[in-house]
Amino acid sequence: MQARIFQPAKGATQSGFAGTRRWHLVFEGAAPRQVEPLMGWTASTDMDQQVRLAFATREAAVAYAQKHGIPFRVDEPHARKVQPKAYADNFRYDRVAARGAGPALPGTAAAASAKSAKAAETKPAAKKPAVKAAPKKLAAKKTASKKAASATPKTAAKKTAKKRTTGGSGTKPAGKRRPAKK
Repeated sequence: MQARIFQPAKGATQSGFAGTRRWHLVFEGAAPRQVEPLMGWTASTDMDQQVRLAFATREAAVAYAQKHGIPFRVDEPHARKVQPKAYADNFRYDRVAARGAGPALPGTAAAASAKSAKAAETKPAAKKPAVKAAPKKLAAKKTASKKAASATPKTAAKKTAKKRTTGGSGTKPAGKRRPAKK
């Protein structure tokens, strides 16, 4: 039964490199897997498939396999291709724009629709006649605003008077509090 020594790749769903620095020794399956008849689970008689050893370096994993007489093969990790990117490149004038974003290229359908939208903006809009309010409604609005203005100082005075008599809490008057239990 042969073992495989490798360095795991970065997960596709995560951006971090956790768990990719160490080297792993994993045994390859000697017996095929079969479906268990009672529950339908996948089973195997080879228990070595469950063993996964981790090492800090490749040399340590190779030394372990040689010391214990385990045949092995080493899978070298692929070199990462880093493409330097800058946030400012998202706003370059000559970049290929995503659909519906950025300036439209001449001769495309987007350019034609942008041209028609610009023409619609330049046309003057028709003026609507101003509607005058009825004199009764205007008089009612004035009296309502006078009542609101005169009510405001009174309510403020009531609140301050209430705070003075209740001791600031506003729940029970100061003289009618329960005596403390002894």
